[in-house]
Amino acid sequence: RAELPPARAVWTAAPAGRPQARVRLLGDASVFACPGMRNTTQRHAATLLCSTDGQALQARCQGHTVQAPALLIAPMACKTVDALDRPLLLIDLEPGHPHYRHFQALAAPGVQALQGAPCAALQDLGRAFAAGRLQGQAVDAQVREAVAAVAHQLPQPKPLDPRVLMWVAPAVAKAAIDTGVARRQLDMNEYMTQLSARMGKSA
Repeated sequence: RAELPPARAVWTAAPAGRPQARVRLLGDASVFACPGMRNTTQRHAATLLCSTDGQALQARCQGHTVQAPALLIAPMACKTVDALDRPLLLIDLEPGHPHYRHFQALAAPGVQALQGAPCAALQDLGRAFAAGRLQGQAVDAQVREAVAAVAHQLPQPKPLDPRVLMWVAPAVAKAAIDTGVARRQLDMNEYMTQLSARMGKSA
């Protein structure tokens, strides 16, 4: 197994009086906005990354470089993202998210430019969220709508037996925790309960 790279990050400082970042947790996804960053990571989450001012972001992965105002990143892609001084929105999708598998099928190197209306919708969402104009359940609704619009443009994955989710998602999450890739700890029993609830089963 290849050695995972250490997570490295450099952040653009926020203007005086402004928060360094805004974060919203949705259970099967997280939303993050900041004034800019450069980092090297390899994570289990699928990622949508968008520059909210229209400047191009740059991602290097497996010897390839992709530049665009919005990028889609496959799970476990080892990449360096250069977005210093570019205000951005980042949406991470956990393995239990209904559109996670769309991003697993991204072609090599696992980073793809996003164009068109879904990109513009992400930019609007990012600006409103970063400024604090969009909060609470309104954030959740717009994020889910934006992610669904992006997933609609990607090749549709083959139907998956929902019982597989109970085995694959916890295994991926545990591997991310055991290898140090995960950025937060996860109570596996609680996670299994959440997965069961999404499948309409009792805990």
